[in-house]
Amino acid sequence: MHAPDSRQVYQAYVDALNMRAFHRMSEFVHDTVTVEGRTIARADYVTAVETLMAPLADFRWEVDELIADGDRLAARLTVSGTPTGPWLGTRPTGSAISTKEFAFYHFREGRIDTIHYLLDTSVLAHGSCGDAGPSQRPLPRPGTPGARLDASAVPPPVTPAVQALRSSER
Repeated sequence: MHAPDSRQVYQAYVDALNMRAFHRMSEFVHDTVTVEGRTIARADYVTAVETLMAPLADFRWEVDELIADGDRLAARLTVSGTPTGPWLGTRPTGSAISTKEFAFYHFREGRIDTIHYLLDTSVLAHGSCGDAGPSQRPLPRPGTPGARLDASAVPPPVTPAVQALRSSER
């Protein structure tokens, strides 16, 4: 039997998420899924994704690039939406936001069983979603006299899945 193309499965998964068709996740995600090294039930994964998406009424993933190699897939995505409530440490301003996500997946029997990803929270790190904080300023060019990168302007990466899982443990 021929395994389904992981790129097609992944695009259908993203389309279902964008339509909030959470009831379809069993088509794309195994009964248990390992997210950032922690194995959880698919129902808990879906709850974490719903929690992530809830504060952005128009939350959307757009696939910018996919690279597949056998049972592994890498995706570069644009995440966008307009916060209607606090989201990843930001306040709603009425302005739409957009950031990048980089994700790595392992497929088993045509469904996702492992996820690793990083959401670029640096554009969200300084107050309101629409505020231009220090992380949105150009980085100093190497060799510029007195140029110095302020490490405090770059927050540590915390993926939304890890954040949602941490909050579910409380």
